[in-house]
Amino acid sequence: MKLNVLLTAIAITVSTGAFLHAQDAAPAVKPPVIKNLKLWLAAEAGVTKDETGNVTAWASQVEPKVELKQENGSMYPLYRKDALNGKPALNFNGTASAIVAELPAGFEGDITVFVVWGSSMEQVSLVQDGGNNRILSATHEKGADYVTGFQLGTGSKEIAKPSIKVGEFKTRPKLKYLAVGGMLNSETGMANGFNMTGDVAEVLLYTEALPAADKEAVTKYLQDKYGIAQKQ
Repeated sequence: MKLNVLLTAIAITVSTGAFLHAQDAAPAVKPPVIKNLKLWLAAEAGVTKDETGNVTAWASQVEPKVELKQENGSMYPLYRKDALNGKPALNFNGTASAIVAELPAGFEGDITVFVVWGSSMEQVSLVQDGGNNRILSATHEKGADYVTGFQLGTGSKEIAKPSIKVGEFKTRPKLKYLAVGGMLNSETGMANGFNMTGDVAEVLLYTEALPAADKEAVTKYLQDKYGIAQKQ
C-alpha cells in the first residue's frame, strides 16, 4: 500500500548578498512526539540557497538549533524542489558536495538516526563494511579516530525513489562534527571524500536507543509524508 500526504508551506525569502535565506514556515507535518530528538533536518524548511539552488546552510527545526554549513563553493549541495515524490531534498554529486556542523553538548551515548534518501547510483554499500556513498557521518573531538563515531551508508538498492534508512549506534565521548553527504575527516571536521550520489530530504537524530514502538511510529510518519510503500 502506498501512502501520500499533501504538504503546504509559506516561504518568504530575504536577499543577503548572492544568497537567499528561506524563512519557511515550520514543516506542516511534524514527527511524533518522542523525547531526545536532537536534530531534525527537513528540506522544506531552514535551507539557505542562492537563486540557482546552491545550498550553504541547512538548519535543524528543534533545539538545540544546529545548522549544517558549507562555505566552499566547490562543495555546495544543490536544492531540488521536487526531488522525492514531489518533496524537496538536497542533492549531493558523489564527488565533493557535503554539508557539515560542529555539534553542541548532548550528542552522545545511544544514537538512533533516520534518513529519507534517494539515489541514482547503483554502486551502494554499508559503510560499516567499507566502500563509498556515505549518507551521514559523525566524529568525536578532533584527533579521535572517525570510526569511533558513526557512519551511515545507503546500504540499499532502492534507486531513484525515496527510501528510509535507519541506523543505531553507541558513541562516547560526545560527538563533535556531523556531515550529510560525505565522510568526515576527524582532524579537521570537514567532509573528505566517499560522498554519496543522490538526494537527502529529511534527517531525524535521537540521543536514545528507541524502542520498537517508537521506531515504528517515526517510520510510519516518514512513509506517510513521502509516499513510501509499507513493507508487506
